[in-house]
Amino acid sequence: MFRKMTEILLIVFLSLFFFTSTKCYGKDLTWRNYNLSETGIYKGRGLPLFILNHDLSVSAFGGTELPEKIAPYTFFWGAYNSFQFKNKLNDADGNKVPGNDEIDIFASVHRLILTTPMEIIPGWSHYFQLVLPVVIMDIDSRFEEQAFSVQTGGIGDIDIGTGFLIPSIYKTKNVKIDSFLSFDITFPTGNYEKDQVTIGSNVYNIQFGLTNILHFYGIGNGLFCEQDLFLMIPTKNRDFINPVTMNPHSEYQLGPSFQLILKLAYKLNEHYKIGMGGFFDYQLSEDKMDGDRIDNSREMAMGGGPLLVGKFGRFFFDLGLAFDAKVKNRHKGSKVYCILYYTFGG
Repeated sequence: MFRKMTEILLIVFLSLFFFTSTKCYGKDLTWRNYNLSETGIYKGRGLPLFILNHDLSVSAFGGTELPEKIAPYTFFWGAYNSFQFKNKLNDADGNKVPGNDEIDIFASVHRLILTTPMEIIPGWSHYFQLVLPVVIMDIDSRFEEQAFSVQTGGIGDIDIGTGFLIPSIYKTKNVKIDSFLSFDITFPTGNYEKDQVTIGSNVYNIQFGLTNILHFYGIGNGLFCEQDLFLMIPTKNRDFINPVTMNPHSEYQLGPSFQLILKLAYKLNEHYKIGMGGFFDYQLSEDKMDGDRIDNSREMAMGGGPLLVGKFGRFFFDLGLAFDAKVKNRHKGSKVYCILYYTFGG
């Protein structure tokens, strides 16, 4: 059983690996014919990164099955807790950049979901949600004679969204599929100082999400597979310091990002599932600074690791490790995550 699970994940991620593995050595970041990389400017060092990377730090209720009908005013509380340890900053080729760049992040992201009586489509439970992140960062960066070390923390950018919980969108004797549709807007509420490292992004982010949870009853004790698809579109940061011109009122626009999360777990008993999880992030277009494209600035990352899923009554959790396997234009390292959910009412 574990061999089959491993083979499925390997096929998916090897396909993604080869899709993104074209090597063009010397792919420096360039803007208006200015070579940013030669002066030590990279994504994550002088240029912003896409900060809303889920990378296995989300969960559709621990893979539990949704009831056939979800009562109005059912309240879900979730806490996505993760420790990230990043000890490398990679360039557009996926190679470590010169110097030293380390970043440690603790994030505790609280998600509050409330279903409503609204039923646009029979069986689809409408909900509103609020996502409140608390973040602590420890950053150490050194390049030639330049060096800085900073610790910062606080409440990050708040997310407000809506969507539908769709129990049993497909059901047979041996297969059941539960689905989620979501639309969210992240607001720039986190502290932002353009001349400092901060936890706020100073942009709005629009996010579309689709989650499918597949339950296979005819395979041993049962097999569950979770698929999360996200499309994230950031707006312009209109208060950015251009590292080339040093204009303190420049504009910076990150390209939209596509993110995929896969979780596959085998049911050991009524309480536990064990398996593997993987993620794939791909920035769909390059960044723009003051209206002009920054060549070779797309971010890409993929990785994964072991996963334990548990359920006890109304309480359920995901516990896992994630290791970055292939990274371009962002930090590389590992993550430990623990996702908790509890259901009130319903």
